[in-house]
Formats: sequence, C-alpha cells, structure tokens
Amino acid sequence: MKKRFLIGLFLGLSLACFAQETELENYRVAMNAFVKFDLAKKEQSEAIKHQKDSLFRNMETAFLAFALHKESHKIEALKPVVKQIGKGLHCHEMLRNYSLKTKENNTNIMVSFHGVYDYALPNFVSIYIQNFNCNKEEFVLYYYKLNGKGTYFVKQIKKNKLVFQSEAFTSNPALLNLHAIDDKHLLLIEDMEDLGQRAFVVKKNKQQWDAILAFKGLGFPKGTNSFSKATKMQFSERRNYLHLAGNSSISSHYGYNRASYVEFDPKSKTISYAKNWEKEKITAVWQSDFFEISDFYLGTYMADEPVPYPDPHFMRD
Repeated sequence: MKKRFLIGLFLGLSLACFAQETELENYRVAMNAFVKFDLAKKEQSEAIKHQKDSLFRNMETAFLAFALHKESHKIEALKPVVKQIGKGLHCHEMLRNYSLKTKENNTNIMVSFHGVYDYALPNFVSIYIQNFNCNKEEFVLYYYKLNGKGTYFVKQIKKNKLVFQSEAFTSNPALLNLHAIDDKHLLLIEDMEDLGQRAFVVKKNKQQWDAILAFKGLGFPKGTNSFSKATKMQFSERRNYLHLAGNSSISSHYGYNRASYVEFDPKSKTISYAKNWEKEKITAVWQSDFFEISDFYLGTYMADEPVPYPDPHFMRD
C-alpha cells in the first residue's frame, strides 16, 4: 500500500513538473522571439507594428499560462523544471526583507534567462515570483519587465485565479510588501527604484481587486516623474497613492537600501514613514476606509545634489 502511494505521488509530481516545464519553455521561446524581432526591426511601418504586437500578445499569453499553472509559485517545483529545460535558465530564492531572519512569508523567487539581455541594460531578462500570506489568504505575484516596461499580475492561490494587474516601475521585485488592512482591503507597497516607493489600497471583490481612492492630504500631481525640493504638492480629499519620492541623485548617495520606507502595522492599522534621520514618524490610522497622510520627498532630509564625477583632464594612468 505504501509503495503504491509513493509511486502515485511520484507520478503526480512528475506530471505536474512536465506541464510546468512546457509552459515555462513556451514563455522562453515566445519572449526570445519578441526580443529578437523588436531589436532587429527599428522601422515603424504598419506591418512591423502589427507583427510586433502579435509577438507581444503571444509572449504575454505564454507568461499568463505559466502563472496559472498551480505549481508555478513553488520553489521546490520550479528548480527541477528549470534544470530540465537548461538553455541558460537559472532559479533561486531570496529573502524579501533581509532584516527579518526568517523565510516565513518573506521570500521572492527569481527565474533568469541567461544570455537574453534586457535590451540596453546589463542584466538578463528575469521573472519575479512573490508569495504572500495575508490573514491566512495566500496570493502570489508574477512580474517580468522588458525595455523599461512591465506589468505584474496577482493570483489568488486557492482559486488559482488572477485577481489584479498593474503597471510596474522597477527591475527588482515589484512589491516590497502586501498587507491585509481588514477583511475587505489590502495595502500594496511598490518599489519604484530611483523614484522611491508608493503605496495604494485595493478592495477585494468577488471577481477581482479594485484600487480605491484611499489617501487624503497633499500629493504630487499625477504624472510627475521628476522630484526635487522645488516640486510642488497639491491637496486632495482623496487620491490613489501615497508616494515616498526620490530621484537618481539620492540613489547615488545612498544606494538601493535607503533609510526611509513605507511601513504598516496591522495591529493598529497604522501606515507610516520616517521624516528625518532620527526616524521620527509621519503616521496615519485607517479610518472610514482611508488614511489621512501626505506624500513626502526623501530629499527633504537626504542629500539630493548630483554626485560629482572626476574631471577626466585631471585623471592619470
């Protein structure tokens, strides 16, 4: 009896891995085809645009098929699949927050395609997979970016169903964290690389998540993509995002791990960020389905002047 059970378990795992291998390989092939065509065809004729759009749709369809595979969020299922495919694929797991000495609800998975560069960038094309457990509900985020553009998709694991998608602004994992505010609302905190971080709230409906206007106070005008001490904010009774804004100069001074982050305490339902090096906090409590809190420019207390480069005329061998 035990032998039959083990054989059945092995066959089940093998079939699951085989199916996942097919879908990941299909995405690799479709992604390769799109990138090669896009790099080779610089002219903007209607025929070229039509072919490019078709290849992009094929790539995204293959990516979503992989995301909807029931085992695609598990590192123990992905590793043998990646090894079986070969062809430059690599897979590894990393901590989401290195200050926490635990892997529980704190890991990201990266599948990278060695040999396929992300256009002019020095890094290879990669898929990021992020697992989150919120109030005993499990969600997984899938994200890839090409040539500065990307969309992430969130799947509810229990129903194996996509419930949300959003544009992303990073070459890193798209979310820094995902928190349950209450039974109906979730707080998503996005990484935006040089532009900082932003947080927003979604309401869980039966079929999908909907982003809501959940912040009151001063905010940067919609579409602002350059920030300094001179950037003006406008008051709004309700806005979509809380933006902790930065720029490339701040990143040059402090690197990716800056001192200030959007944080959330689920017990008190309080959102916060540091306003100075002493870690004094700006805070707001979730009340009546919104937070009363303003956007913030990190250069208010961090160095934001351009980093000087050596004059090449004074450089010596």
